[in-house]
Amino acid sequence: MRLIRRLLLVIVLLLLVGVLAVTLFLDPLVKTSVEAAGTHAMGVDTSLESLNLGVTSGELRMKTFKVANPEGFDTEHFMMLGDGQVELMLSSLLTDTVQVPLIELKQIDMNLEKKGGHTNFQTILDNLSKLGGPKDEKDPPSEEEPGKGFVIEQLLITDVSVRTRYAGKTVTIPIRKIELEGVGSNTDHGVLLPELTGVVLQVILDAVVKNAGNILDAEIMRGLEDGLAQVGDFRKYSEVLLYPVEGVTEKLDKAVKAVGEGAGAVQDAADKAVEAFGDVLGGKTEG
Repeated sequence: MRLIRRLLLVIVLLLLVGVLAVTLFLDPLVKTSVEAAGTHAMGVDTSLESLNLGVTSGELRMKTFKVANPEGFDTEHFMMLGDGQVELMLSSLLTDTVQVPLIELKQIDMNLEKKGGHTNFQTILDNLSKLGGPKDEKDPPSEEEPGKGFVIEQLLITDVSVRTRYAGKTVTIPIRKIELEGVGSNTDHGVLLPELTGVVLQVILDAVVKNAGNILDAEIMRGLEDGLAQVGDFRKYSEVLLYPVEGVTEKLDKAVKAVGEGAGAVQDAADKAVEAFGDVLGGKTEG
C-alpha cells in the first residue's frame, strides 16, 4: 500500500514538473512569436512585456504589447495594448488550424500623428498592404512555411483611446467596443498571426474613420481612407463585424454646422465642435 502511494506521489510530482517545464519553454517561445508577427505585419518594432500560457486551462494572458512609432515622430508609441486574453481549444493546437473561442483586447492607446506632410500610420499601412504576398507575378513565391492558421469565434476590442491633434488641440477619440465574429472562418486555413495583427489595427482605424466625423484633421482623414483602401478589405476574414458606436458622425456634423452658422470664426467653430465631440463620446480635449 505504501509503495503504491509512493508511486502515485512520484507520478504526480513528475506531471507537475512536466507541466512547469512545458510552461517555462512555451511562454518565451509564444512571446517571441507574437513580437515577430507584430513586427512583420507593421514594419516597426513591437514588444510584449509578459505572456502567460496555461497549458491545462488553454488560457493565454498578455500584458503591455507596444508598437513603436515610425522614425521621425514624437509620441512615445504608435499603439499600446494594456491587457489581452486568449482562450484556446487545446486539442486544436496539434492541427494546422487552431480554434480560438475568444480573443479579448483591452486598454488600447493609439496616437495618430502628422509631421512634415507625413503621417505615422502610413508606414504601417504600407507594410500591411504587403501581407497578401508578392504583387508582381515575376516575383518568386515564398518558400517559408505559412505557419498555423487561427479561426476566432469572437474577437472583442474594448476601451480604445485614439489621440490626435485638431484645431490646435489634442483630442482623444474613445471607441468603447468593437466586436468581430468568425474571424478566419471564411478562409481555407484561418488567419495567420501577422494577418490577425493587421486585422486588429485595420478595424480600429476603420472605426476611427467611421465615427470621428469632422473632428479629424482633413489630411489625416484622407490618409486613413487612402491607406485602408490600399491595404484591402479586412472583412474578407470575418463573418460579422459590429460597431457599437453609431450616430456619432451625424451628431458631430450637425454640431459643426450649427456652430459654423452661428459664429463667424472658423477657430471658434472648431473649438466648440471639439467640445461637442467630448460630450457625445466622453472624450477629452487638451490645449
